[in-house]
Amino acid sequence: AKGSVGWDELIDIDDDSVGDITFSALITQVEGLLSGANPTKTDLKLAKKLAKAVNMHDKNNPDCESDTGSGNSGSGADSASGSGSGTGSDDGKKKGKKGKKK
Repeated sequence: AKGSVGWDELIDIDDDSVGDITFSALITQVEGLLSGANPTKTDLKLAKKLAKAVNMHDKNNPDCESDTGSGNSGSGADSASGSGSGTGSDDGKKKGKKGKKK
């Protein structure tokens, strides 16, 4: 893809302008850090540092739009799709819990 980082490209992770780790190894490390049930604050900081290193690696590439940020794309937990979002079919029938009348 245009502006992408190759799997075998070396990424500088210690700010010495020399590639230290391949992109594929870096991604594997980040996934390992974040896939645990309870990543520590240290894990999260390291994952962020590694992600930043990838962004910095491609910062002067005119084909890479890494300066756009994450923004709000309308997807994710707060988007208007999924369970309880008000979308889907409604046949107009009331559905609720049956219980004893007081």
